[in-house]
Amino acid sequence: MNVDSSRSLSRMMDKVRQRGGGWSARQEVDADPATVAEAWSKSEDPFSMLLLLAVFHPGVHEMVCNSLVARMSPLSPIMRREQEIQSRARRGMDYNGPCRFRFLHVAQRIRGAIDHVSEDKKSALALALSTTIREVVGAPYTLPNAD
Repeated sequence: MNVDSSRSLSRMMDKVRQRGGGWSARQEVDADPATVAEAWSKSEDPFSMLLLLAVFHPGVHEMVCNSLVARMSPLSPIMRREQEIQSRARRGMDYNGPCRFRFLHVAQRIRGAIDHVSEDKKSALALALSTTIREVVGAPYTLPNAD
């Protein structure tokens, strides 16, 4: 697969989602690591970036998810609310709903944040969120401050 645009990662993640596999175990992406890394570096789709992290790192990653949400909170009211909720939650706590420290949960919040923005501001928000994800995580294959 040639990386011909910033949409390559989105196409890769669409293929993963169409396979219908579970999100509780690591999944494979139908591309070599260099292609994935290049698509990651060019992506302007924060939802797909977080799905890729969920594919490679399906477990609980409290520190990284906290960092992501904290850095994204100034960019969106939904992410600000998510940061407030996360600040009161800790791994292992009993609370209703999904685990807030999984990349799939953060991806769902990001999708909601982008959907609630006017059309003329969506691309700027998506670019800002994508840049933030790359700054916090670095490369998709390894995580900083892995918990």
